Amino acid sequence: MKSFSSQPRQRSLVLLLALGLLLAPTLTGAREFKISRYIEPNQMSNLFTRHVRKGIIKRIGLTEAQLYQIRDAIDPHRKKLLSQMTELKDARIDLVYAVSDEPFNPERVRTAHALAAAAEIELTLTVGVVIRELRPILTKEQLREMGEMMEEIREASELRFVVFSEQLAEGEFLGLKAASTSPSAVETR
Repeated sequence: MKSFSSQPRQRSLVLLLALGLLLAPTLTGAREFKISRYIEPNQMSNLFTRHVRKGIIKRIGLTEAQLYQIRDAIDPHRKKLLSQMTELKDARIDLVYAVSDEPFNPERVRTAHALAAAAEIELTLTVGVVIRELRPILTKEQLREMGEMMEEIREASELRFVVFSEQLAEGEFLGLKAASTSPSAVETR
């Protein structure tokens, strides 16, 4: 595996991940809207803070001074980030509705997908500007540790994709055999 510092694209992705993980409750306005029907916003924010954010801060070894520097680097971009995150969230919701609408309209799906992609590009560009400001705050060891975290996340994501692909290839989905590969229309494992 190449060293983390020799992979600028990976370094940017890791810093993007760190930005999201460290500041998600603040940036996403998690206290302003209900994240799921089972978890109230303040519970989600508290859960995130206790279990994820503190673990990442500890694993990376961020000092209190670094946390303040990260906050100060993000503050000038906060309103733009919030606006772009809202636009992306709304565009993705529109895409879900377009895909599930009856009758199915492929052109509406294409348009909704293009709008979601454009919103994601704009957010990514803004995050890139913020990442440039965050890099000098972190030590080489912290960047290396974040690279390892990113690799773990990438591997877990890839594994989910591989498992799902294998299930589809084998004619299985949700524990059911596909009708075309089983003697009966529905066969459980």
